Amino acid sequence: MKKFHKCPECRNEYDAFLSNCPTCNARNKTFPLEPRFERMIFLSDYKEVVLFVAGFFGYFLFSYLMQLGLSTLRFDDILKSAIQNLVAYGVVYGITLSILWTDFGLIIQGARKWRTIIAGLIGCAVTIGFCFAYQGILLAANVDFVLDSNRTMILAIIRNQPIMAFFIFALFEPIAEEFTYRLGLFTVVRKRSRIFAYIAPILVYTLIRVQFMGSNPVNECLNIPIHLVPAFLYCYLYEHEGFSASVYAHVLVNLVTFALALTIQ
Repeated sequence: MKKFHKCPECRNEYDAFLSNCPTCNARNKTFPLEPRFERMIFLSDYKEVVLFVAGFFGYFLFSYLMQLGLSTLRFDDILKSAIQNLVAYGVVYGITLSILWTDFGLIIQGARKWRTIIAGLIGCAVTIGFCFAYQGILLAANVDFVLDSNRTMILAIIRNQPIMAFFIFALFEPIAEEFTYRLGLFTVVRKRSRIFAYIAPILVYTLIRVQFMGSNPVNECLNIPIHLVPAFLYCYLYEHEGFSASVYAHVLVNLVTFALALTIQ
């Protein structure tokens, strides 16, 4: 159930999760409502919903438009996919920054704290460690397992178009996705339900990466934990350590993946 707070200065009722009254900017003395909310960032419901819609639907829209435009050019599929992702994520990243321009100071607060940086490093280590351990268990059990189609294309882009891949997967994608799924979807749902705040972004983040209708749906399903566990960890980091911690973890995971793809064939 959504909570409201009445401003003692202007008597305006507003979202109790906001730290200041949006009308007169008076400080909300009841914020944060719970100790665990102290490191989270709360914007208006409108901004949080727009962040998710712009990031989720915006990416697919611009990706589709780029796919149509590139279909007439005689580029190989890997180059087309690289350009498609670079433009789509770049546009979404730009739109997101324009939405959050006045909130930039709030968003980067705590980014320089050692606790935040260490939390990001631990999140990265846990994510990478889990992925290696999970794949190792499947191989030890003689399970016929290969990377899903999404990650296979990512590796192909990194190895064939490393410069574009660096901007796509090490910069634009992780930060844009944190704005979309953590600052947008997780936050707006978290105001109403903690359980569904985890379920919603984890499911969306995981399911858009799995091609159930592909040529090998069983293998795609085996890849689900590789997407699901990082999605959970990023949500956990955001809720407990702040937005910068989840961004650090996500960016570092992608940087490690980028480096491994270039060095391990």
